Amino acid sequence: EAVLRAYLHRTLGVQEDGWGIRPSGVSGRGVFATRSLAPGDLIFHDRPVVWGPRAKSDKPMCAACHRLGRVSQCDAGCYLPICSPECAASSLHAQECRMVRESMSLPDGGWRLDLLGTVTPLRCLFLDPGDREVVQCLQGNQGKIHGIEVDLLKQHMKENLSKEDEDWMRLCCLVMDTNAFEFLKVFSDGGQTSLRGLYPLAAVMNHECSPNSCHVYNADGVMKVFASRPIAAGEEVTTSYSSLLWSTPIRRLNLARTKHFLCRCIRCSDPTEFGSMLSCLPCTDPSCRGLL
Repeated sequence: EAVLRAYLHRTLGVQEDGWGIRPSGVSGRGVFATRSLAPGDLIFHDRPVVWGPRAKSDKPMCAACHRLGRVSQCDAGCYLPICSPECAASSLHAQECRMVRESMSLPDGGWRLDLLGTVTPLRCLFLDPGDREVVQCLQGNQGKIHGIEVDLLKQHMKENLSKEDEDWMRLCCLVMDTNAFEFLKVFSDGGQTSLRGLYPLAAVMNHECSPNSCHVYNADGVMKVFASRPIAAGEEVTTSYSSLLWSTPIRRLNLARTKHFLCRCIRCSDPTEFGSMLSCLPCTDPSCRGLL
């Protein structure tokens, strides 16, 4: 908890007293309310320790500003798509540009779409010691598909990654696959891009298919978490790792595949899903109004 509070104070200048971290009966640790909260009350702010393109980005996107649309190869020759000279010279792009340019051997064929998914793990190499400590505080659940971004990088490296760098990137991929949130970056012209961000405090919140919190993002990608219903002091603050509009079989399958657990929350245990009958199908008999 102290590490996360220090990170949020350092990056956002906030010191909020409505939350605390302690052991959870759901799984491991959790975020708990330290005072009674009414619907709409702000619980905490969070800022991503690292963010960027999703692992399976499949649309042309600027590696620096993340705008979708017309892109070209970076003038410096790093094989990453860039939308303007300003983005090519941006501080966010500078370190990854230099590393890709100096360490990779790729055929001269313009920018590479498949490299977009490696940008976010690459950025983890450039985190300062304080941010690395934050990442190390987070849980990572081992799965068969984690680290594909690192494998792709290694295919094109002139020299092998150092063991230290490879181990760190694989740990970050593990932590991001377990904890990262999808968020939309919205531009002034109305355009928007789906990105992933590692929000360290939000990552500690446990899942429930009927959560008691909701969250929004501002233009800078800062997350604000609010109470969506009354939360008593000492009650765990929960979020949803899947869509609230999915039926129970789809939610449980998605959670098992991506988060490696089988949800047994109150909603999943209720065949009627709180009377919504979201998982039911209408009877095929036209004269019957029953549900299956």
